[in-house]
Amino acid sequence: MTNSTTCCRTATTGDQPSTTAPGFLTRWGWLAVVLVGLAMYFVGIGSYHFLDPDEGRYAEIPREMLESGDFVTPRLNYVKYFEKPPLMYWITAGAFALAGEKEWAGRAVPATAGFLTLLLVMGLGRRMWGKRGGVISGWVYLTSVLPLVMARLLIIDGLFGLCLSACWASWWLGTDTEEAVPKRRWYLAAWACLALATLAKGPTAIAMSVGVVLVYCGLRRDFRPLREMAWASGLLLFAVIALPWHVLVSLANPEFPYYYIVVQHLLRAAGQEHIKPAWYFFVITPLGMWGWALIALPVFWAALRKSLALWRRPVTTAAQDADTPRTDREHSAVTFLVVWALGVVVFFSLSRCKLVPYMQPAYPALALLIGWYLTRGVRAVTAVRVAAAVTGLMFLCLGIAAPFLAADQDVVPAASFMPLAYGLAAGMVISALALFVSSFRGRWLTFTPGLVLALIVPFLVANIPLFAQYKRVGAILDGMPQPMPADVRIAEWNSYDQSLSFYLHRRVALIGTRDELKFGSEIGDNREYFLEGPEDLPALSSKGPLLLLVIPRDWSTARTWEEFQVAAANSSNIMLGNRAFFERTKLRPWPHEAVTKSPLLLMPQPQGSATTPLPAR
Repeated sequence: MTNSTTCCRTATTGDQPSTTAPGFLTRWGWLAVVLVGLAMYFVGIGSYHFLDPDEGRYAEIPREMLESGDFVTPRLNYVKYFEKPPLMYWITAGAFALAGEKEWAGRAVPATAGFLTLLLVMGLGRRMWGKRGGVISGWVYLTSVLPLVMARLLIIDGLFGLCLSACWASWWLGTDTEEAVPKRRWYLAAWACLALATLAKGPTAIAMSVGVVLVYCGLRRDFRPLREMAWASGLLLFAVIALPWHVLVSLANPEFPYYYIVVQHLLRAAGQEHIKPAWYFFVITPLGMWGWALIALPVFWAALRKSLALWRRPVTTAAQDADTPRTDREHSAVTFLVVWALGVVVFFSLSRCKLVPYMQPAYPALALLIGWYLTRGVRAVTAVRVAAAVTGLMFLCLGIAAPFLAADQDVVPAASFMPLAYGLAAGMVISALALFVSSFRGRWLTFTPGLVLALIVPFLVANIPLFAQYKRVGAILDGMPQPMPADVRIAEWNSYDQSLSFYLHRRVALIGTRDELKFGSEIGDNREYFLEGPEDLPALSSKGPLLLLVIPRDWSTARTWEEFQVAAANSSNIMLGNRAFFERTKLRPWPHEAVTKSPLLLMPQPQGSATTPLPAR
């Protein structure tokens, strides 16, 4: 091969007719996926309040950075917080500085990361499998539910997934390129993205990358890429990007290195938090692909068999491509994607602490594998047809059941939920019928498994504000005085809703819990803001206006406190105020009898208003 363009042409079937993909995937597919992606990732991201606990946390830390001007030491509720590195905080703080502290500004960060990951998948798919393969891979990624959720939530995993995926994709492109200058550029891009991934989620990125590279080279029995990785300039580039913050934060906070490396990364993996069984991620990961879940199983099995077969094949180099069958290079691409996906799942499965968002970096590889498979004569593959038919049957059952489930839930009023339920039902039934047809006409299986998510997302996005109003604290704060008077103290008992600080722009006193702030609470004198129990409430209340948040399970106890009355409530939060609070804010309390079972919504009411509780049903 003489250049990267030749490499691309010999590595793919982009110029060959496909027996499976509809023609529009070549003519209009790229534009269609990009436009649908923009809509699914960005539309409505500012229409509802931050969802606790995660979104509240990742909005409040950047807000406090902007308030204090300290971008080295992350703080949450005004105490040191070293759970994660600062890349997400910095970018979000920049978004807040440019656009204001608004929900859409914060969520624009993960939405942009999700959209860039989509473009990465499509570009890498085109390089590996050709034009149709790139479009199909992008469509699979876009219509997988977990990547979509990660793109619409202000949490770290979407940004981490982008950085890590860009790192591994760049590294593979370096191995797939023969010319010295482009090869070096790809490897340097990989080093830079590895540094960004480390700034997003810590040394986990380094450990996973080492494992993926070594296993892939071992399966190929070719360790030449390890000698070609531009080590000197790459390590220097990595150090320039990743090290300054780690050095600065360690100098400013001597307690940081031990907590960050030992407690947060090593001990947490063996700790008691978020414990799940060893097989957990092996089940959850395919389910996160939603309509593609069952199809992913025969696809991954075929890819795994192809990867293991590489051991028994002669090793070829990119320079030999002119005399080498295309399938040899296809073996290398498929093997790399299998190692990529399994590397993420296996690495996090070794930890006792397991959270669903950890799997985000696996989905680009899985989407690319499905893109590869669906460009290869899928009409003759019985397993994929059966998977499509079974998926259609499942969606049909869910569609029929949706209105009945909506009538039986107690999160929001059933009457408000029914339009969403009928929309979900229609989308699932249409998708089910399309999947049934596709199980006979295999060429449409490149499209129909993702149809259901594209059809139901508009109904979900339109109704998230309704659920947030009944379940999240930010919604009931809307009726509070804006801004809250400076002398009003804020406290929580037995809970920690992290968006309280963000929306009220002040520190919250925690009573009876320290949650993830335990480490920071022990640095300095924080006794005024970390109290032991309700016995401390009278002293706190005597200092002036106090707004106290409790959760419904504690209401039976809280309602006996004579000095507090109900200021607002929803299905997950009850806000109480002392007499001084109501006098200061000019609000009128609700009677205790208004606090009923879910669904519940009592908005703050000004004095003299005649507000009555919203009906439960």
